[in-house]
Amino acid sequence: MSFTQLNNIKRIIKTDFPKFILLAFLLYFAPELYGIRDSIRGVETQQHPAHEFIFGKLIGRFSNLPALLMFEGRYDLFNQRIDELQVFSYLADCLKYIWGGFIKTPVMNHYDYFTSILDPDAAGFYAMQTGVIPAMGLSMMKSPLIMIFDMLITCLSIYYTVRLSTFFLGYSGKYLAMALQVFAILSGAPNQFSNPVFHLLLLAIIFLVIKYISTPYARKS
Repeated sequence: MSFTQLNNIKRIIKTDFPKFILLAFLLYFAPELYGIRDSIRGVETQQHPAHEFIFGKLIGRFSNLPALLMFEGRYDLFNQRIDELQVFSYLADCLKYIWGGFIKTPVMNHYDYFTSILDPDAAGFYAMQTGVIPAMGLSMMKSPLIMIFDMLITCLSIYYTVRLSTFFLGYSGKYLAMALQVFAILSGAPNQFSNPVFHLLLLAIIFLVIKYISTPYARKS
């Protein structure tokens, strides 16, 4: 074994071994964390074998497949009660960042409606991740035009997240934008698509104001 190969092995051990320990630690305590979550929700905690927990809970958490299957299985029920979902609920949830929790709007959002169908007792306690496809499916039930409008809002949110991220970080900002959109795509929540835009826009305004104020002082010096 050459000296270079030995150095590469040492480097891998130093960089990857702590990550492996952290991952093992999280997997070991993850069932306990889910048990705490279930107790808060008032749901009976179920013990699962390790392989069922990893493949059923963790991997399912990081995909839209469970929500998509539930949406397909209860499609008729979602369609029967679709009048409970307001026409512009997607847009209202996207703009929720502006007024935050100070103003309570009577508009039900997509993920609360999705949750109310599958678990009527969940109101006010938790909301399920819908994913993008079921959210767009609910909009389609309202109207094809509403679905197109909601898709346009989503695309614009992603576009301006990328533009604002690259404004701050250049080409590397695309990776930041990608990271910011991961949870939004998994959750399907409209505000998760729009929140990065508002956050980055606020930072851009602060940055430009500071630059505008500091420019006269820089010229004098």
